[in-house]
Amino acid sequence: MKFFLLLLTALSVLQTTLATDPYWILQDESGNEIGQGKKCPYDNTRLFKYVSNDPDPDVYSCYEKCKSIQNCKHISYGMYDNKWMCMGCNGHEYGYDNHAPFTVYEIEARDDWAFTKVAAKRECGSQRYGDPIPGITQAECHTRCKDTQGCGYFSMSDMTFNPTGSGTCQLCKWSDGFSSQSKSNTYSILSPADYRPVCEGPTGVVWGDPHFITFDKLRYDCQGRGEYVLVKSNGPDPLAIHGVFEDTGGSATGPSVTRSVAILVDENVPVLQITIPDMPDANGKCDFSYTIGENEIEIAADQIVQYFMQNYPGEANVYTNEKAVVVTFPDYQTRIEILVHSGHFSRFGCRMRANVCVTPQNHGGDIVGLFGSPNNDKTDDWMTNATSPSFLTVPVNDRSKLRSQGTGYCREHWCVPRQNSLYGDSTYTAHNKCADDSFDPDAYENMINALPDNIKAMCNEIAENPDECIADVAVLNAMAEEAGEDVDLVGAVQGFGGEEQDSNKVSSTREAELYAEDDWTSPNVTTLNTLSTVASSINNGLVPEITITVSDEEGPNPDCPVCKSKGWGDPHIVTFDGVTYDVHVIGELTFLKSLSTDFEIQARTEIVENHPKGPAVTTAVVVHEDSSKYLPVVQVSLARPVTGPSVGIANCPVQMFVNGEYRDITTGTGFSNVTVQVKRNRIVLEYPSTDLRLDIQVRTWRNTCHFSVKYILSDCRCDETLVGILGQPDGDAYNDWHLHDGTAVEIPVSKKDRRTKKAYDYSSTWCLEDATMSHFTYEGGNAFSSFDKCNPEQYDDTLDEIIDNATPEQIANCTIEGDLDDGCLIECYYFGEEACDEYKEVIKNTETAVITAAPTSAPTSAPTDELDLSTNENGNTFDDVEDVDATDTEEIVDPPADAGSKGDPHFKTWKNEHFEYHSQCDLVLAHHPTFADGIGLEVQIRTKLVRFWSYIRSAAIRIGDDILEVQGTADEANTLRYWYNLEYQKEITSVGGFPITMKKSTGRFMKNRFIIDLDSKYPGQKIQITTWKEFVAVDFMHASFEAYGKSVGMLGDYKTGETLSRDGSIIHDFHEFGDEWQVRPTDDMLFHDVEKPQFPTKCMIPEDPQGERRRRLDESSVTEEQAEAACARLTDPLDRKDCVYDILATQDTTMAGAY
Repeated sequence: MKFFLLLLTALSVLQTTLATDPYWILQDESGNEIGQGKKCPYDNTRLFKYVSNDPDPDVYSCYEKCKSIQNCKHISYGMYDNKWMCMGCNGHEYGYDNHAPFTVYEIEARDDWAFTKVAAKRECGSQRYGDPIPGITQAECHTRCKDTQGCGYFSMSDMTFNPTGSGTCQLCKWSDGFSSQSKSNTYSILSPADYRPVCEGPTGVVWGDPHFITFDKLRYDCQGRGEYVLVKSNGPDPLAIHGVFEDTGGSATGPSVTRSVAILVDENVPVLQITIPDMPDANGKCDFSYTIGENEIEIAADQIVQYFMQNYPGEANVYTNEKAVVVTFPDYQTRIEILVHSGHFSRFGCRMRANVCVTPQNHGGDIVGLFGSPNNDKTDDWMTNATSPSFLTVPVNDRSKLRSQGTGYCREHWCVPRQNSLYGDSTYTAHNKCADDSFDPDAYENMINALPDNIKAMCNEIAENPDECIADVAVLNAMAEEAGEDVDLVGAVQGFGGEEQDSNKVSSTREAELYAEDDWTSPNVTTLNTLSTVASSINNGLVPEITITVSDEEGPNPDCPVCKSKGWGDPHIVTFDGVTYDVHVIGELTFLKSLSTDFEIQARTEIVENHPKGPAVTTAVVVHEDSSKYLPVVQVSLARPVTGPSVGIANCPVQMFVNGEYRDITTGTGFSNVTVQVKRNRIVLEYPSTDLRLDIQVRTWRNTCHFSVKYILSDCRCDETLVGILGQPDGDAYNDWHLHDGTAVEIPVSKKDRRTKKAYDYSSTWCLEDATMSHFTYEGGNAFSSFDKCNPEQYDDTLDEIIDNATPEQIANCTIEGDLDDGCLIECYYFGEEACDEYKEVIKNTETAVITAAPTSAPTSAPTDELDLSTNENGNTFDDVEDVDATDTEEIVDPPADAGSKGDPHFKTWKNEHFEYHSQCDLVLAHHPTFADGIGLEVQIRTKLVRFWSYIRSAAIRIGDDILEVQGTADEANTLRYWYNLEYQKEITSVGGFPITMKKSTGRFMKNRFIIDLDSKYPGQKIQITTWKEFVAVDFMHASFEAYGKSVGMLGDYKTGETLSRDGSIIHDFHEFGDEWQVRPTDDMLFHDVEKPQFPTKCMIPEDPQGERRRRLDESSVTEEQAEAACARLTDPLDRKDCVYDILATQDTTMAGAY
């Protein structure tokens, strides 16, 4: 590690005392003893002072004391006031006090320093962690910093010595922004073990006008104008580093120079553009400017180090001292050094030198670009820009051709087209001058030949790169002559050499030294100490790995499972029970609230830039927990205005407010019972005591920052009624659209309606009415009214146009698992390919509810106010169900509702007639031997008797030669119990050639689905088997005559709805009808095992079903009113009646979840 000896003085330390002495008097390079008459100053470079009354001097004892104290590097020893005094010094780079009786000694070099002073007379500023800690030693303060997450530095002030120094300790986060304090010093906690390796791979260099040295040391020139590829990976690795070359003006043959470099190395770190001005300022300085991402978001020069430390800790480091910038990517062992020069070459304006070191194997090994391919063979360093490049002839030994032909080579092959640019549109347009062919290679060579021989000789003598020195000085000379001015050519050569020395100094600087030297602004690689805590809360703030406390897999209460919902994109919603719809309303809305406490989650949506009417995206969320729990209100939002206090995350300005006060989100909430963790673009906000988690991804699609949020209730809050945009987490998808009191409203069957105007109108009902309802904090002159844009007239009817005018390609792209997803069409249109891919991935991996239609007309009279559970003469509970008088016609009109069987078991015929048949046996639900061009269809169900009622326990479907059997389960693990071709849980992708999708519920009611998609033969049609606890249901969705017109079984005749026997005669008694369709040996039983009874033993029926039923209802604890309330969201009166019956029969209101 490098240490300065005396301020503003170059010194060397020579050991002149006996070899046995481990210390020596400081000397300068001329041998003068500069430590005589000096002592450690009385400031914080002094580590201790020890006074001895011993009459015999003992400098060795003083040395031992210094050696025993961490970071003690020098001692001053002598007599004062008749007493021997020993003092230990941290270092002498800040000078010593004059004191004739004393001598300063250097002690032996040490390799165990665990911290290094990086700032004199400074202490922690606004980035201090916690309160100052008085009365502890440097070593103790250092330990506390090492053990505190996010602490990279510490400062010591008010030092006293007795004899070891102790004082007031402060812990700092960053090296930026230290406050002035005359009696304080700041230290880095780095030790040699913390130094990250410097890139040791090949290095490519571009500098001057511009000269290139490839990875394999080929030297050539490129006088191009525009954006060029310096280096890139030719495979999937993201590596791409581009340089921008600009004309310096002056002569038509004047050079181009590098003015900007764009760096992309890690896909998790956005493009960093580093740029310098055309000309120096009035003080001769060429200041760096920094922008981030394809939108070129500007980051202040004094904030760039902090920005990278906060957002990409351990992934990318930035160091700068105003003269140079070093960017390192430790995981890739890649390092980019950029220096800026003007000096004697001020006619060239400001210009860059870039040294790019890569480790090829960390980038896939296939490296190409103007720096060539690093393989130790310079003869193949010119190549075409192609996936499989062709290698071009390189005039290796002809320096003149390397200058002239090099320019043509780089222009033809490595100029960057717009689609591959690492800059924004306006910047690219400004510097896109690749077609500029004003460079004259002959004139360039003439300038070089005209340079005086003595100047060429001087370049050859002092420059590491003499040819490039000669070329640059020659161009400078020609430009001066054109202007009629004189130029100091000797000084120019010396300046060239000085620039090379500056470059070497940066390149030879170990990464650890970038922390230690006072003129480097640097982050701290040990900022993320996983063994530590901040703000009394583990996993709070900026963390290396996010640790989840609130699980989304298993909750604390087995009787109240985990509930999850999500809002993302523009914004698309998947409610807790799986309903999908869009919220294009602009304003502040209630996403979730309790009807029994004041718990509430609110979200803010804002309009997408450049779309005056819509759509909206989520830009803020705020959590207000139940006040009785005394938990803080936490808001995470995009800065409004964007210039307000914020932390850059994924190129977006993110704020956090805790109880209305702004707080740097990377420092945690400041509370132990509510935590926030940040890593890359992910923010996790958790309320562990209430089992609540918000998992936030910060996204940027098409210049629009927004949030994607998962809302997780680990206990589903079963003792509360929750309402809002995210639905009611109760296992019932049909009540997820509702009024503010929880009363269900109709959810559109049409997916388009759930993306467009009807969804807009419903979402508007959840807008906050006024500022008194808002839990948000506002700043910068904003108020509730600044965001309240809830307006029915604001609806963007272009949403309908996007869906209606979708091209075949767009439709194919957004057909997910056989269904066209209108939300996908909107997302892809507004936000582009990446957002489109994210949308499809979310939908594929999220269980969503299937909302089916209610009948437009029922084949029964309307239900009466009182539930009549008596039976008619045929044993049918529903005596208000009338037979349908249907006749054969040539035209077959499909029924308005799906057919099938429910779990308890209720049957719904093809004509939507409902009936019950309680028994225990195997039944033929549907049999169609010519289904799908003759491959055949057979559906059987197995019922189980429970006293006076029964339920469907299993269902089996055969299509062609494939059999799928599904069984319900009540186990808490909600295991998918199925057999495929009689083998338990065998991998399955299709049944009879039709694709199948299995969707397992993670909600409280364990409602799982097996969906066979018949779309390839019967468009829009599916067969769905649903399990709900032990209950199984089979639904033929969007059934058509074409598919099922010739089927027989428990669902009756497709054309007439009549309940026909096997011989085609009509059966009016439902018990007789059920017995008729008991599975017989001729039916080929589909189940993997045999259960009694089997034909010819008849189906088992309950004893005295009517009397037992009435007695049980008289004793029931669930009232009829409660059952009706639980089933109120069902729009089909017959389904609602079936639901009420099932609840009363089972005494379980959650039976509504089976519908």
